[in-house]
Order: sequence, then C-alpha cells, then structure tokens
Amino acid sequence: RAWEQDHRPEFCQYVIGISAHANGKDAQVGLKSGMNRFMGKPVPLKSLSDIAKCKEVTDASTQLDLIYSRSRQEFVDAARASEISRLHNEDVHSLRSSMTSLSSNSNNAKKTCLIVEQDADACRSLKRLAKAHGYSVVSVTTAEDGIRLLKLRMWLVCFIDNNPNLIVTFRDWEHKTRSIKQGNVYVISDTSHPLNGFDGLLSKPVSAAKASQILEDCEVGKSETTFNIVSVPTR
Repeated sequence: RAWEQDHRPEFCQYVIGISAHANGKDAQVGLKSGMNRFMGKPVPLKSLSDIAKCKEVTDASTQLDLIYSRSRQEFVDAARASEISRLHNEDVHSLRSSMTSLSSNSNNAKKTCLIVEQDADACRSLKRLAKAHGYSVVSVTTAEDGIRLLKLRMWLVCFIDNNPNLIVTFRDWEHKTRSIKQGNVYVISDTSHPLNGFDGLLSKPVSAAKASQILEDCEVGKSETTFNIVSVPTR
C-alpha cells in the first residue's frame, strides 16, 4: 500500500487475504494493514464467483479499463507530437548544405533502440513512441532473442522487461568479451528502483512522458554509452 501511494495513487488494488489458520484478531490486523477482505480456507467456489461480481471488483475492473485506454491514448498523442516535431526538423535540415545533411544522417544512424517486452500492447506503444523520436527500433518478446541482440551490437537505449536472468547472462558475457559496458539499459518493471545490471527504471504502468524523456536524454548524449565498439571474439 505504501508503494501504491507513491507510484500508483490513481488505482487501489482490491486485495483479499486468505488463511486456514488465522483467527478473528488476525483478520482485523490484515484489514487494518490494507486488505479489503479476509476469508478463511477453504474458499467455496460460489464465494469466488460472488467476489468476481461484487461492486468493488467490477468498479476496479472498469477503472483499470479507463486507465489502460488513457495510457494508450497518451502514447499515441506523444508519438504524434514527436513525429510532427521530427518532420519539422527534417524540413529545416533539408534547407542546409548537402555536407550538413550527410552529417545529420550519420548521427541519426546511431539512434538505435532495442525493446524486449512480452506484453504485445506495451511493446507496440513503446516502439511507436521510439520511432516517432527518430529511432531505428528492433523489438522482440523472448529473453533468448533479447540476449542475442544485446550481443550483436551496441544500442543507444534498451528497454527490457523485468527478467533478472536475461541481464545477468548478458552482463556476464559482456564482462568477458567487451571492453566497454552497454549503457542506457532500462528495466520495465513495477519495482521502485532499478535491478542489478540495469542502468535505469521505466516504471509500470509505463508513462509516455517518462519514456519520451529517456529517449530525448539518450539522443542528446546524457549517457555513458560509447559507440563503434567491437566485441572481442570468444575462443
């Protein structure tokens, strides 16, 4: 509940405590701690059905649907605004000399983004936003593909679903085969702080404004990522 107040004040999760041994006093402690209900085991199937249909749960479901719709629209609006800005900048750049244009294209080629996310909707939204910021985006859904792509090249920014095994495996390989660490690796998670191996946190539910800020910061060089690094072949 404390985390919820700090990171997700717009939604209060409906929580039911269940126990086979708790007494009435324990139930009261649970309710005072933030649970909505407390039930003894075994829980009858009819009770579960009644809970699923009760007003508190249906109201919470409706609220989640609204939050999801607003989040999707937020990403669409942010992507549209970024796309308009990018197209305007391209129009301005087209008026410059061909040498300046070539230099600009060279810099844009470095704007690469890797997304490793199992949630298809979240992946599509984040991918669209990154593309609107002018990034070349590669997105995958499995840890195996994520590790393979992390090893393949250096990325300007990476957004990776909360998978400790993925980042531990990659960092171990990186330590043995690369001279410089891949930076700007952000974990997409509902934790309150970055996990070991990650450089930053993109909290769930993902905010389009926060994701845009990360993309913009990486673009202007507010990172320690170094390019043109070649991996040392393993023997």
